[in-house]
Amino acid sequence: MSDSFSGSEVVALGIQIEKNGFDFYSDLASAMKDEKAKKVFEYLAVEESKHVKVFSKILNSVQDYEPVELYPEEYFSYLKKIADQSVFTKKDKGHEIASKIKNSKEAIEMAVSFEEESIRFFEEAKKTVSAEDEFLIDKIILQEENHINKLNDLKKTV
Repeated sequence: MSDSFSGSEVVALGIQIEKNGFDFYSDLASAMKDEKAKKVFEYLAVEESKHVKVFSKILNSVQDYEPVELYPEEYFSYLKKIADQSVFTKKDKGHEIASKIKNSKEAIEMAVSFEEESIRFFEEAKKTVSAEDEFLIDKIILQEENHINKLNDLKKTV
């Protein structure tokens, strides 16, 4: 991949992040002995699956985007740096990371970290899509923030 992305590549990364989130949460749900944790991770897996569908719809409508910033190549290079720092932009990382989780507390902490990474990426990624699609990404960001709240509530009970 080059030093920068097109708008459609940014949205495709969003899809990969959500697919990895689905894999991660599905694997955690299967591994959890604590029933409350299992239910939260099952819920989060379903949510990530819904986000894949939203991003797929956006991908079908997005055109190659040129940001209004003065230096578009620098902007897309910045996005690439964010994506490179996000573990969930790499295929099959959700399964790999879930397999290394040792307990519920570690699972929750890792999940919160990934949700925060996703929000950071999506905040920047929404600048590469139309206003209508930006609204959809804003909705996903709100849902990701809700996921963090659910995970923090779960942490208090585990």
